[in-house]
Amino acid sequence: MLVVFLAGIQPAWSTEPDFPSLPGDYCENMAKLWGKNGTILKDNCEQLEKKSKENARRVWAEIPSEGRSECLSLVEAAMASYQGLAGCISIYVASKYLEGKLKLVPTK
Repeated sequence: MLVVFLAGIQPAWSTEPDFPSLPGDYCENMAKLWGKNGTILKDNCEQLEKKSKENARRVWAEIPSEGRSECLSLVEAAMASYQGLAGCISIYVASKYLEGKLKLVPTK
């Protein structure tokens, strides 16, 4: 496990933001694009959505409000999904690390 510290940003966990509720039709819509093969895609997609939602929810309060807003705007502009939200959070954290605004501290 890693603890993330963003330099110069107030700890996000001090505000306990609400986790977003996204429409549940992402996998259904993606399956429609694949026609008769869509059932397999939908089942896999729903498993990934569930896992992505759990992962995003786990770290949501630790992401600064700036990052949460950016990710929500991006995800809501496209086909809203928890896979997209988790991916955006990952990119946000990585970008802050590369900018030198984040320090990773290994934990047990």
